[in-house]
Amino acid sequence: MLHYPPGQFQSKNLSLLVLIHSDPTDPVLNQFLANAFYWAIMAASEGWLVLDPNYRGSAGYGDQFLAEVRYKPFSRPGKDILSGVDQLIKDGIADSHRFTVGGYSYGGSFINWLITQTKRFNADLSGAGIVDHASA
Repeated sequence: MLHYPPGQFQSKNLSLLVLIHSDPTDPVLNQFLANAFYWAIMAASEGWLVLDPNYRGSAGYGDQFLAEVRYKPFSRPGKDILSGVDQLIKDGIADSHRFTVGGYSYGGSFINWLITQTKRFNADLSGAGIVDHASA
């Protein structure tokens, strides 16, 4: 799901926020949830382009797609997410120098892993994630 800031649908080089949903099997749906956990719309209203991806392992895309995170819970979805970011930058929609990543629970754990794999993000917003994967 890609959320544009209001009135910015044709804009280029927008600041990008990548949100990683909290349960790897819980897909992002095209709906508005009026609660504190749904900050994609709030961030977009503040000027961010928000990528809210249904990466490998998200429900609703078949058993094979769901099962692909069983033994690699971060690396396979990570490739999906980074390829989405790369495409937005290549198309000139997102600014390659202004992007961050955020998530909570599994999303937080994912971010804690992701920032050890790349230095591309300007900031990360990690909540309630595991930080010591070896002992978790």
